[in-house]
Amino acid sequence: MKFKKIYLLLLFTSLMVAQNKYQKGYYILNDGTIVDCFIKNYDWKNNPTKIETKQTLDSQNKDITIEECMEFSVENESKFIRHVVDIDVSSSGDYNRLTNSKEPNFKSFKVFLKVLVVGKYSLYHFESEDISDRFFYKVDSSEIKQLVYKKYMNSDSGQTNVYTNESYKNELNRTINCLNNVSLKTSSLEYRKDNLSDFFIKANACNGITNNNIVSKNKSVKVNFKPVVGMNYGFINLYNKYGNINGDYDLSKENSFSFGGEIEFVLPFNNDNWSFYVQPTINSYEGKTTLYFSQYSNPYYEVSAKFNYINLPIAGRRYFHLTPQSKLFLNLGLNLTFANNKSQLEVEREPSTFFGGNRFNIIFGMGFQYNKISIEFVKYSNLDLEPKANSDTSTKFNNMAVNLKYKLF
Repeated sequence: MKFKKIYLLLLFTSLMVAQNKYQKGYYILNDGTIVDCFIKNYDWKNNPTKIETKQTLDSQNKDITIEECMEFSVENESKFIRHVVDIDVSSSGDYNRLTNSKEPNFKSFKVFLKVLVVGKYSLYHFESEDISDRFFYKVDSSEIKQLVYKKYMNSDSGQTNVYTNESYKNELNRTINCLNNVSLKTSSLEYRKDNLSDFFIKANACNGITNNNIVSKNKSVKVNFKPVVGMNYGFINLYNKYGNINGDYDLSKENSFSFGGEIEFVLPFNNDNWSFYVQPTINSYEGKTTLYFSQYSNPYYEVSAKFNYINLPIAGRRYFHLTPQSKLFLNLGLNLTFANNKSQLEVEREPSTFFGGNRFNIIFGMGFQYNKISIEFVKYSNLDLEPKANSDTSTKFNNMAVNLKYKLF
């Protein structure tokens, strides 16, 4: 209960910290007026429909909607332009929503398009909660059109298969007039932000335009590796409703070291506030206790346990930046436990119970990072060491840990 209170307090404190800062930028009103200001940079994953602005960092914030603003830019970060475009609203990732038609289902929307590359050939991007990645292009001063990429289903010989409409490749072959350049072949061109941005930069270059304006940062997933040293604090709880040692008992609470590493994947949006990670560690627990039952002629039962295991958390992490060098973070995820076959519970004058096998529980934690060093407190939900036992008996492992990490890269 105390841990939950601390966890909630840290969460509340973190949410009070400004996670997305105001940065220099500008927006253009419908009448063409350019307004220099500070814009709250959310490092948007989904294209926004409004922006939060301030005239000075100490002034009141003001929302500017898509109806008022035809363009805005966060200095050295991103640029968006308002435009009415036809967008294919077909599902691309949810296979349960795929249709049998290969043709795009266009609908007209007024949106802010993210500007990726500007030149003779310009590239734009759109994404929302309901529509996954859509890329658009423009040649010189022509209208902006979507590059079509669509997954669809079709039945061949009674079997349903998934196909892909990659019309964007033919469109680029038809539109760009320097495809004799090997580096601009579209056959292997993927419908991805980095691939298409690189393609458009080369397309401009092969037309003699070397001053491409790469307007918005093209971010990708960052991978961090951190060696981990931890200190566990745990115990095993025994419960038996019947039998010679009926009751509810805890084995001794013990400390033990753990060793391992963390691979973290920082997602390329929202100012690096979100990540997920895997963290395999080698762990062990050895505990014991003495039980006393006055009704027996030999009333003492020695109980001991050895539990050797590997933890493999697969979890999400939310960062809360305090300064450029320091940040708080919260973790939540699933932990897989792989137990050594020699792990067992021994009760005097009773059959041994073995804990070998795989099982899982929930992990949640909180921590602090300064530069490359981080420390975190982790709590695991109770791990059932006898998952096939009935409600009359249970053996559960209760554990928490403090981990120290150092980011190598």
